[in-house]
Amino acid sequence: MPVPAVPSWLSDPLWDQFAALLPVRPAIDPTHPLVCHRPRVADRIVFDKLLQVLRFGWSYEGIADTTCSATTIRNRPDEWIQLGVFAQWRPRRRPVPMPAGHNARIEPRNKEIREMSLLRPGDQFPALTLSLPGGETLQVPDALAGGFGVLLFYRGSWCPYCKTQLRAFQRSLEKLAELDIKVVAVSVDDEAATKETIAQHGLEFPLGHSADATAFAEATGAFVNEDPKYLQSTGFVLDPHGKVVVSVYSSGAIGRLVPEDVAGLVRYLREHQAA
Repeated sequence: MPVPAVPSWLSDPLWDQFAALLPVRPAIDPTHPLVCHRPRVADRIVFDKLLQVLRFGWSYEGIADTTCSATTIRNRPDEWIQLGVFAQWRPRRRPVPMPAGHNARIEPRNKEIREMSLLRPGDQFPALTLSLPGGETLQVPDALAGGFGVLLFYRGSWCPYCKTQLRAFQRSLEKLAELDIKVVAVSVDDEAATKETIAQHGLEFPLGHSADATAFAEATGAFVNEDPKYLQSTGFVLDPHGKVVVSVYSSGAIGRLVPEDVAGLVRYLREHQAA
């Protein structure tokens, strides 16, 4: 049973005053890129969760449950700040004691990753410059504008899962083109390794090389392996205006975009936009 942060005789009047400042929201956001998106979590639920954060110093992950995800608890205060209801939101966190033998080097990196700004549906994709073999550069999302786009971060030419993903998108390139979907991929591999990957797999879509893992991660929220340093598999589907439709973050070898899902999603969106 959830632990109340404060007694109801105090929280209910607080909520009544707070709720009066909030606009009426539909249960399902009609502007959401995915028409089938789940119903919006009630503001009162998030409000009570934030009281728990303030009262007990718990993390968002620690109080998340089936009624409300950690992502919603993290994002809703930003929405309220934009509405002018909150001036700021910066709760103090109590330190969590770590078990004996814990590798202290892991925690700072995990904390850094958690504080990165993940790109969510509707966010404008940040401007990135990709270096292409031969000395040319590619600007994204500008290079993908006008149609739907797919941007893939892959771990490197040594990763079998990445090579499978790249080959899958190459096989589907013609079908994706019929849906006006462009594909671009990038990794930290140097130019020579990237040229070899292109030749080995017959890739016909742009492949960037020598990506600055730290800079790309700070811009997009992608996970980074520290030693050796490379971007973990990350995938984005962008709309014709360069806004994120779907972002897929992996912290390891598996979990990534596949071309069949991308094609199906774009068909779905176009059919419902036309309707």
